[in-house]
Amino acid sequence: KEEGTKIGTSDGTIVGTIDDFVFDERTGRITSILAIPRDTRFPALKKDENGRYIIPFDLIVTGKDYLVLDVTRLKMLR
Repeated sequence: KEEGTKIGTSDGTIVGTIDDFVFDERTGRITSILAIPRDTRFPALKKDENGRYIIPFDLIVTGKDYLVLDVTRLKMLR
């Protein structure tokens, strides 16, 4: 997916839009997605110094129209 792509939950709530990706420099794999938040709050997600959500990439599933955040696994991060 590309920057600007929406990230939502399985129930259709939009979390935000992709702004950037964080990579592991050794492996080249994506470790996190930085997303510009929407109005809905997700307190379990940490934010960076610019107010973007830091979403662990292993919580993301590719959906048809947007990326899907696995909120069940997100709740276990607390």
